[in-house]
Amino acid sequence: MPHKSSEPLNEVKRLVAGDPRPVLEIYDELASNASTSLATAAHFPTWEQARNTMYYSRSKRYARLPLY
Repeated sequence: MPHKSSEPLNEVKRLVAGDPRPVLEIYDELASNASTSLATAAHFPTWEQARNTMYYSRSKRYARLPLY
């Protein structure tokens, strides 16, 4: 069972994997939705916490470039 603090990051990973929009745009939308409730906003990850997770999730969709 995932820890409560990892649930927002898991949601972010799921959304980024299937959304072609820029990562920061997706994060901003999620953050603005979360900020409508203080209880939700307290558990929402900061951009610094979510950035690597979001870009890593997105990068898994593409094949690695060959190393020359």
